[in-house]
Amino acid sequence: MNEDTKKALETKFGDRVQETNKNIYSSQYIIKSHELIEQGYKVYLLAQGTNVPYKGSLGHLNATDDVYELIDMFNKYGADSNIAITLRDSKLAVLDIDRHTPDKNGLQTLK
Repeated sequence: MNEDTKKALETKFGDRVQETNKNIYSSQYIIKSHELIEQGYKVYLLAQGTNVPYKGSLGHLNATDDVYELIDMFNKYGADSNIAITLRDSKLAVLDIDRHTPDKNGLQTLK
């Protein structure tokens, strides 16, 4: 092989690796979870499109602020997993306000 052939092969391999990385890190859930960790929150994963932890997981007990551990979770469950933060030790409170029907408006009741 001459030098030109080697460079062409390396370029093709490099393009494939770069394309794969784009797909992995382009998930809005992965990006947002990293932002939440940077803000000091512990994050855990929920089944895609739900607010339920994955079967076999420990839910909020799996919450982590370790980016590498989180990446392992995304690799295990999928890049489109929903994300949640644990409220334990976060100094946050959550109000779940529902609007089931026009007659049952939790926001109006709260006001």
